[in-house]
Amino acid sequence: MKLTIGVMGSSGGDLPAEIKLRAFRLGQAMAEQGAVLITGGCPGLPYEAVRGAKAKGGARRGDLTWSLHR
Repeated sequence: MKLTIGVMGSSGGDLPAEIKLRAFRLGQAMAEQGAVLITGGCPGLPYEAVRGAKAKGGARRGDLTWSLHR
């Protein structure tokens, strides 16, 4: 069974660049480990995590779940 991690958080407002980068890097690390990322598909922190996962080859699976196996 693959590790599954949900990323929830602020979906609006003015997020500092450092915080966005942390979420992006989290998504990258999850993709590298073959984990499954679940988000609500909203902007902000979840979006940044998905961007990071996609940058490392994550593939979409379903509306709210991103399968990050390589």
